[in-house]
Amino acid sequence: MVTLQTEMYSESPEARLLSGNHIAIWRMIVLSILGVGIFFHVYWLYRNWKAYRDYTGIEVYPVWHGLTQLVPIYGLFRFHHHLQAYNQLLERRDVPRIPNPVFLALIYGAIWVVAQANTSFEGRLESASWDTVFTVTDWILTAGSWVGFVVAIVITCLVQSRINRYWAAVGDGFESRARIGKGEILVVVVGILVWIGLWSGWLVIV
Repeated sequence: MVTLQTEMYSESPEARLLSGNHIAIWRMIVLSILGVGIFFHVYWLYRNWKAYRDYTGIEVYPVWHGLTQLVPIYGLFRFHHHLQAYNQLLERRDVPRIPNPVFLALIYGAIWVVAQANTSFEGRLESASWDTVFTVTDWILTAGSWVGFVVAIVITCLVQSRINRYWAAVGDGFESRARIGKGEILVVVVGILVWIGLWSGWLVIV
């Protein structure tokens, strides 16, 4: 069992000077779409975990934490841990908690399962003898994947909105907006290339 150690930090005047942790929701939506969801999700967790480490002084590993989102199943546990850790900070500032981290992690898991089922099914569609049945199933899985994509963005924005309120509380109402970093630009560039590849047909995510 992982033990959260948020009691180790102290909110010193120096810690309050930390800036650049507030990410606007409109920016989250744009980056989630351009970054093809998962690519931005990795960077988003890295960035928030780095802010958590810099503010609390607790030894955590932002890069590895972000990369765990590329690992099936295990990434869900790390995502849940991320939400739990921030909830402990939110409680200290009387900011509303991120609702039901377990449920949110399970939703992410369901979204991943539907997306994987969709990509796996598409490869078998051409060889199917039951054309109507397989076509309907393909439409259902495709629609489910797009719905999952939107739901994932909504969850990400919900979590970030609570985190933004926390940083505003730390700064006595002042919201210091995060700068656009090199990692963010890289995520957008890679995401755009992936979108081009998907729509042109030369790239298939399996």
